[in-house]
Amino acid sequence: MNPPGRPRRRSRYRLRAVLLDAYGTLFHYEPARLSILFAAIVERLNVPIDSEILLQHWRVHETAFRQSRVWLTDDGEWDAPPPDQFTPYREAWRNAFELASAELSLDPAYIPSAIKMIYEDLKGRGMYRDVQPALEALRARVPLAIVSNADHEYLHGTIATHGLAFDHVIHSEGVKIYKPHPRIFETALAAFGIDDPSHAIYVGDTPKEDIHGPQGIGIPAVWINRAGADWPSDIPTTPDYEISSLLGLVDIVASKTLSAL
Repeated sequence: MNPPGRPRRRSRYRLRAVLLDAYGTLFHYEPARLSILFAAIVERLNVPIDSEILLQHWRVHETAFRQSRVWLTDDGEWDAPPPDQFTPYREAWRNAFELASAELSLDPAYIPSAIKMIYEDLKGRGMYRDVQPALEALRARVPLAIVSNADHEYLHGTIATHGLAFDHVIHSEGVKIYKPHPRIFETALAAFGIDDPSHAIYVGDTPKEDIHGPQGIGIPAVWINRAGADWPSDIPTTPDYEISSLLGLVDIVASKTLSAL
């Protein structure tokens, strides 16, 4: 108990940072959106192909890129190409368009404009309705950062579109590594000067990148499962917490802070 007349001291928070995924967690990223976007690309840029056929071929190469950017070694450790061989999304998407266009005998002249349309689409992605009130409540308790597999330009564009502010914005293009590699999470901890990973918490929608990844270095992970999906059987870990709305994170964060002394 505090002696009479002595002011109560505000406690430190045991939880020192909330790390948030961006697309699919804060901003809409539904897979069906690609069909709409590719239909617009084909129509606006006069590409002589059915948009679903172009998307099908493009997706094969884009998926191959995602599978090759980070991998598990025989020892169960995440590995990736060295930083000087890092491929940002804009280059990976351009390569996927070039390969798809060659397969479909398309003139590749449309590709730079198609990449620009993807960027603009991402910058304009809507924000889930629970995000603004959740961020306001969280910011009153603990610093916030975004940790995202994203290129600098469109990620910062999306953040600016919605007038949001974070203590740090950490993205794959800046770190030159993709989640779930530990280096991107270690960079986030270092930005806050956090030595103990349990003093942060990570929130995201993708099991491998956003749950298995941070847990690998000791960061508790929250799965935001907006669609009520089943946990995939091929992921060897399970979330520390599961929520269906970002507002559910507010109670979790409150439970991980210390009461006033």
